[in-house]
Amino acid sequence: MAVPHDDLLCRFVRPEDWSTREARPRPGAFNQTRLSVWHCNKLHQRGVQLDELRIEHLGGYGQAHHSAGDYVAYARQSSLEVQVAWRPDDEYVAEP
Repeated sequence: MAVPHDDLLCRFVRPEDWSTREARPRPGAFNQTRLSVWHCNKLHQRGVQLDELRIEHLGGYGQAHHSAGDYVAYARQSSLEVQVAWRPDDEYVAEP
């Protein structure tokens, strides 16, 4: 099921792809396939703060927030086709 274009998503950005000076991702931060993002409102509804998810190796990561529509628009500018969709129920990340 597609995610509505105005829903906000959060992506954790690796320290080497994060500019601390500019407090934002560096240009190559999103050059990956099958990006995994967190749905900000769904987490909020469950009482989970984004910082609570930065465990283990995610400790030094930055956060980038975009709407689902932003991802679609950026892809179109690059002549790519993307679909921002919910992850299937059987692909959840296991708790540590």
